Amino acid sequence: MRCSRAMLRAIGLLLLAQYATAPPARAETTVAGLSARLRVATAPIAPFVLPNIDPPSGFSIDLWTEVARQVHVDFTWQRVPRADLVAAVERG
Repeated sequence: MRCSRAMLRAIGLLLLAQYATAPPARAETTVAGLSARLRVATAPIAPFVLPNIDPPSGFSIDLWTEVARQVHVDFTWQRVPRADLVAAVERG
């Protein structure tokens, strides 16, 4: 099943609406000496993450940036090859 841009936008807006109406949450700032900044793994899969663009851009980038803003989470992007995406997340 192919999703149209309008459907993807609607899903994104529903997710954002859920976070916007939820009570504010605070992320833990430290966990047993670990950095408070999350590393968010991305792979170039258009239109979710557009390839060869710095800083990263695309639907998933916009969505995560807004979610992180809403829940007050500091993060950095970590680019990984598409084939290594799941392994990178598993490694942390």
